[in-house]
Amino acid sequence: MAERRHRSLKTDLTRFYDRLTADSLRRNSTILVVSQAVNAGVAFLFWIICARLFSAHDVGLAASFISYGVLVATFTNLGLPNTILRFLPTSSRRGRLFTGALTLVVCASIAGATLALLLVGRVVPRLEFVAGSPLLATLLFMLVAGIAVSAYLDGTLMAFRKGQYILGKAIIISLPRLLLPFLLLPLATAGILITYVVVFCFGIAYNVYVVIVRLLPGESLAPSMSEVLRHRAFAAGNYLGGVFGVLPSTLVPLIVLSKLGAVAAAYFYMPMQIAAFLSIIAASTSQAMISETSQQSDGRYDVAHFQNAIRHLYGMLVPAIGLAIVLGWPVLYIYGPLYARHGYACLVILSVASLLVALNWLGDAWLNVKRRVLAYFAMNAVNAVCVVGCVLLSAGHGLTTAAAGWLVGQAISAVIYVSVFARSHLFARTSRVGSG
Repeated sequence: MAERRHRSLKTDLTRFYDRLTADSLRRNSTILVVSQAVNAGVAFLFWIICARLFSAHDVGLAASFISYGVLVATFTNLGLPNTILRFLPTSSRRGRLFTGALTLVVCASIAGATLALLLVGRVVPRLEFVAGSPLLATLLFMLVAGIAVSAYLDGTLMAFRKGQYILGKAIIISLPRLLLPFLLLPLATAGILITYVVVFCFGIAYNVYVVIVRLLPGESLAPSMSEVLRHRAFAAGNYLGGVFGVLPSTLVPLIVLSKLGAVAAAYFYMPMQIAAFLSIIAASTSQAMISETSQQSDGRYDVAHFQNAIRHLYGMLVPAIGLAIVLGWPVLYIYGPLYARHGYACLVILSVASLLVALNWLGDAWLNVKRRVLAYFAMNAVNAVCVVGCVLLSAGHGLTTAAAGWLVGQAISAVIYVSVFARSHLFARTSRVGSG
């Protein structure tokens, strides 16, 4: 009997593996989710280490600094990660397009970080000390450039449907992230930030090597601005939409910091990081869907790819949400009793909101597939206004109401996107597709 059950289990696992690997959308989205699971797991351990080694005040300041860096990096990527993902597969001058876009991202990051440093005291008054510290100023430059370039390189790898290299990067940067906080403890907030920035340097070096040596061998790498400018309308729409798209996740921690203080920001940031992993499932599936639709120019399989993506996404997301809610309290308790006491209700609300965030990710991906750049920009602007506005109104009443504001804002955007899906007949019955 035991042997029969063992054979049955082995057969089921084999079928599941074959089904997963036979479809490149499922395969690449799953690889992306696994890579982000590695990142999230290591980040979880990293923040546990930081919460145990550093004060809540230092953790809160570091988390807010990182949110500020992510916000600035969104303004400096120029919409090129999605542009390279959408157009690199069919480009006749892939190497020149790659280096031309990368040059623009680096130059924009330097300019953006300079402006961010000059304005930090006005934008985030509690971080005004950054401008007076050469070390923290340098870290801000490196963080902004690292985030923008890393996103661009991930888009490049997904354009080639090579998500396994993103997983490789996640593994490579794991060990330094966990060891450096112990060595940098005397530096307080700066020690946390140095660790965060250094891992980007390791990851970027690895991905640049992979793209140039493995994926673009023999290609001319002389930067071509004309190749980039061919896609300027798409890039501009993605840039504006991306700026608004990242505002909720970056401004909300800063709003909590401003209204409730650094300690409360630390208690809110940890549940938000756990819930962010749930959103990664949606982001990874959406990226994989764009990658699949970009391999052909006629669009005849777009609806089938969308339906495949939504089945795969919610098949992973719903169990993950249940797991996050069940394990949320003990997980937060590892950070410390106060993190669990003040953060668990936030975690539950943010986890439930991930169902709506997933719809918004899929909606963004669909608009990108159809090159509806104005609609993409408008929807991200609506989402940003709704989420940030709701949190801004509610955060002053406590952490739980701040999380509720996030939920309400995401719900408004999801309702609009459902109407878009209905008009596009995305729920109509159609045949499934498989791709290699």
